[in-house]
Amino acid sequence: KVTILFFSWLSHQLSKVSLVVSTAIFVAVGMTMFLLPPVPGAPVYMASGVLLTATARGQFGYWPACFYAMGVAFCIKLGACALQQKMIGAQLRRSVTIRSACMVNSPLMRAIKLLMSQKAIYTRGKVATLVGGPDWPTSVLCGFLKLRVGPLLLGLSPMVVMTVPTTLAGAFFNAPSPAYET
Repeated sequence: KVTILFFSWLSHQLSKVSLVVSTAIFVAVGMTMFLLPPVPGAPVYMASGVLLTATARGQFGYWPACFYAMGVAFCIKLGACALQQKMIGAQLRRSVTIRSACMVNSPLMRAIKLLMSQKAIYTRGKVATLVGGPDWPTSVLCGFLKLRVGPLLLGLSPMVVMTVPTTLAGAFFNAPSPAYET
C-alpha cells in the first residue's frame, strides 16, 4: 500500500515535467523500487501506465503512449533483474546479510538453485521460476551462481505477459472518453 501511495504522489509530481525528464526519473525510481526485496513489480508496472501514458499522450496519442509505457515497464523489469544479479548477487555473494535475505538454505531456494544450476540454457522449470518465482531472491541467487545474464534475461522475456496487462490497467486511468452520440 505504501508503494502505491508513493507512486501516486510521484505521478502527480512528474506530470508537470517533460516526457524525457519524467521517463528518466521514473526509470531511476522504478529500478530502485525493484532493488528493494519487499517491493512487488505490479505497482511499478501500473504506475508506468498511469504516469508515462499521461505524459506521452500529448506527444504520441493515446495508444502509442500505452505502448511506450509498456516498453519502459518491461525494460525496467529486465534492467532490475540484471542489476540484482550482477550488482548484488555477484558482488555480495559472500555477505551473510544478503545470503540471509535470500534465504539460501530454505527448501524453496534450494530447489531454485537446483533448477538454475542445470546445464541446459532453457528448461520449463528455469523459465517458470524466472517468471513466476520470487524476483529478488531468484535474481540475486543467479548472481551467487555466477550465471550469465543474457540467457536469464531471455528466459525472463515471457514476463511481458504480466507487464503488458498491468501497465495497460494503469494506462486505462488516462483513457480518452468515448464520444457518445445522442
